[in-house]
Amino acid sequence: MKEVRITLERVASAESSEAESEANTEAEASSNSANKLTTSKLAQKQGVKTAELLERFIANGYLELRDGKHYITAKGKDAGGEFRMSPKFGPYFLWPEGLGA
Repeated sequence: MKEVRITLERVASAESSEAESEANTEAEASSNSANKLTTSKLAQKQGVKTAELLERFIANGYLELRDGKHYITAKGKDAGGEFRMSPKFGPYFLWPEGLGA
């Protein structure tokens, strides 16, 4: 009786490689921005809707609304806010956990 051994090697497709590199990029962004949350996560933590928190940030001068889009201001950056662009999810902001509490 002969013994036959077959080994398999997982080869990543181009699509899964892109997903892995995107996940790594976002993980790096998260580690670089420790203790920061997206606007929606911060709103959820504070028990308000995202739109309400965005309005507060506009009122406080952290964001400004131009042509229907939100832009971070110098005051927003000084408060620890960051603008990020995700290829998968589009533009978003990161904020320190305690901001706007």
